[in-house]
This record gives sequence, structure tokens and C-alpha cells, in this order.
Amino acid sequence: MSVGILGSYSSRFGKLENSTIYDLIVEAGRGAIADAGIAAKEIDAIWIGNFNSGSFNNQEHLASWAVEIDPALLYKPCAKEEAACASGSAAVRAARLAIGSGEARFVLVIGVEKMTALDRDGVTHALAMASYWPEEGSKGMTFPGMFGMWSQAYREHYGYSDDSDGPVASHGACQEPRQRDTQRACAYVHEAEQSGIRSARVREEPSDRTSSQTHGLLSGQRWSGGHGARTD
Repeated sequence: MSVGILGSYSSRFGKLENSTIYDLIVEAGRGAIADAGIAAKEIDAIWIGNFNSGSFNNQEHLASWAVEIDPALLYKPCAKEEAACASGSAAVRAARLAIGSGEARFVLVIGVEKMTALDRDGVTHALAMASYWPEEGSKGMTFPGMFGMWSQAYREHYGYSDDSDGPVASHGACQEPRQRDTQRACAYVHEAEQSGIRSARVREEPSDRTSSQTHGLLSGQRWSGGHGARTD
């Protein structure tokens, strides 16, 4: 049995100050269902991929909101998958396994983040909760700082320098800003190591660089005859 994506939808990317996390879930879900060309009642289960709605939006038990997408989804199984930056991928994997096992035929997967309601310190703290808190987050380590350390260790191990292309392939205009971000992160880590990590602070305003976006995917078995499945 093969599993395919029947429809998809992506919201705008940005602060989206007039949209709540609830609005984004409904927007993405309805958009994906419409693009798939099947009825909501045919969906067997819903997965929501989200990192930290409890801290960013004061809302845990987030997946149940998916029933607001369409009344036909009432009493359908809903679950949230969390795996830090890979939360959306984890939700897609769980949904794919449900189809592969025969437990579901059509599933709805939504990845959603709304990270713009907190101030700098709030965003920094919420993101640091994806670290090992006893030895990292609680001592002042931030997630940009951790990525900087990993990038620095990788470059040192494989012999990359600031003047080289680096291990991450970039395209066109994205290359220079991405390199600058890496250098800033490494510079932050160096400062933290020199001054003691407990006193290290993020110099930038994370809330200016965080954003909101949501994606919806509707997946199902790929039948040669259709049943609403899109193969284009």
C-alpha cells in the first residue's frame, strides 16, 4: 500500500497579529480539505504538530480544537505531536503509520505555531524549554546559542571556516543572511563562554524574528480508481 498527499494548504508567514492559533488551525484544516476534494466526514483522524502552545498561547490539549474545522470531525480521534522543531514531521509520520497499518484511510495533519504574543524574555524562555533544562536552559543557554555551539563544533570537526561555504547548502540571496545568522550565534556562544553562561543574554529581540504560520496536509491511500484521491 502506498500513502500519498491528497491536498495541502499553507497560511501566510508573518506575525499575523490578528490571527490566533485557533484561527490558524481552522484556516489550514479547511484549506487542506478543500484542496483534497473530499468531504470532512471521510477523515478518520487528525494530528496537530506543535512545539509549545502551552507557553506561547496558554493552551495545552490543542488537538481537540480541530473539531472546529468542520462539524463532521466531531468525535474523530485528535492528537498532538511534539518534537521541538520536528513537531510537524512527527505528526506527518504518525498519520502515515496510521494509514499504513489500516487504522485510517484519510487523515488530516496540521502543523501550527503562533510565537508572537510573548516579549523577548518570554520567547527566549519558551524556546529554551526544548533544551535539557537542568544543565542548559536553567543556566542561561538559549536555543540560538545551542545551534551556534552545534554549528561551531561541526565546522571545527570538518574543517570549515567562516570564509568557506559551510556545511549547509544555500541558494541565491538566502546564503549571505544565513551565514550572518550563524556567525552571530557563534559570537553569542563565545561571549557566553567568556563571561559565564549564567550571565549570558540574547542581544537581539527574538519576537522580531519569530513568526506564525500553519500548514495543513490531507493524506490517504493512493488508489488507481480515485475515491477523491488526487495523484497530480
